[in-house]
Amino acid sequence: VVTNGALSPTRRLMLASLLADSSRYFSDSSKLFRLFRKGNQPDLLFKDSATGLKINPLDSNYEQVLGQRFLEASKAVDPKNCV
Repeated sequence: VVTNGALSPTRRLMLASLLADSSRYFSDSSKLFRLFRKGNQPDLLFKDSATGLKINPLDSNYEQVLGQRFLEASKAVDPKNCV
């Protein structure tokens, strides 16, 4: 879970915890709703291979979380960067 760095650390932790808890409550064992369920469309909300959410350290940023390889690959396929 990556949150807005402008939020207070307490608010960021509350938001990340809420999302992480939701991923546990609405897992494959839930009869009400499943966040990580393969539906009619592939990768609709999350990748079909996703099984849950993880809280990253509050002092990390999206570049640290995603990693250099992912960021470079995403820049390579960004239509705005195509010539």
